[in-house]
Amino acid sequence: MAFFHHPPWSSGEHGSQLAVRREFGPLFERYGVDLVLTGHDHNYERSKPMRGSEVASAPTQGVSYLVVGSGGAALRAFPESQPTWAAYRNNTAYGYLDVVVENGALRARFLNPGGVVLDSLTLSKMDRSAATISGSSRRATNNARASWSDMDWNTSGSPITAPIRAVISA
Repeated sequence: MAFFHHPPWSSGEHGSQLAVRREFGPLFERYGVDLVLTGHDHNYERSKPMRGSEVASAPTQGVSYLVVGSGGAALRAFPESQPTWAAYRNNTAYGYLDVVVENGALRARFLNPGGVVLDSLTLSKMDRSAATISGSSRRATNNARASWSDMDWNTSGSPITAPIRAVISA
């Protein structure tokens, strides 16, 4: 996981920061980053798994990008319709991202102030030799990549024994 301010993928007012995408995207892909958290735009948005400048041909080969800029400043309208690479976006609800890492699984939930889950995603790291996608067995194509279906990652063991928790709000 990586996190910083300017989003490589965003359909919000400021939009995608193409220089950030160009410089960091290949590094994320090369080193097996599965999730990138950003802010800057005052909304919430989650991309589909991306590879290069396209939606990944297989979910296990992509990086998911989240914009979490809905923590208190005035929310801003999206300037255009939802792009095909966006899995979910929301510019009407204030909220925060609750992230829990436990037993090799990372669970990220976008919640409104009342605690209602508006979006979620779960990632589980696999061993280097095999990955499971939605109940079917598949070999991992890239050393320590994770395997995932849109909202549910499966796990086969974990080096993490104690939960790690973070709450992210911009």
